[in-house]
Amino acid sequence: MIRPYEDKDNKEIEEMLIQEGIPDIEMRFRNYDTFVLEEDGEIKGFFTIKKEWGVPSIQHFCVNRKFRSTEMARKLAKAMKETVKSMGSSKLILHSKSEKLDKCIKYYFKKNPYAVRNDTAFFFVEV
Repeated sequence: MIRPYEDKDNKEIEEMLIQEGIPDIEMRFRNYDTFVLEEDGEIKGFFTIKKEWGVPSIQHFCVNRKFRSTEMARKLAKAMKETVKSMGSSKLILHSKSEKLDKCIKYYFKKNPYAVRNDTAFFFVEV
């Protein structure tokens, strides 16, 4: 089940981001709309959406390492797309700092980046 972030999720989300090497200054999940994928009382993943130029932009997209699989990533991506649609948008900005993630985005959304700057690829995709 996808649900909005609650304060009780704070510690677990912080731990997930630390495991991914995200520094404190880049942990923006409290500042923007964050949604948690929870099953059986455990957080399986989450994503954070910020608006840039009126378009939803993903700040965090993370599957908990304990549950990481292609299936779980697809489930979280589907929930992300549905959430963006429910916000009234058909477009989404994604960014990636790794070739592995670039490949996932290209495969899932069938799009190439519109720009690459400072080792970050930027994608503008349809949901």
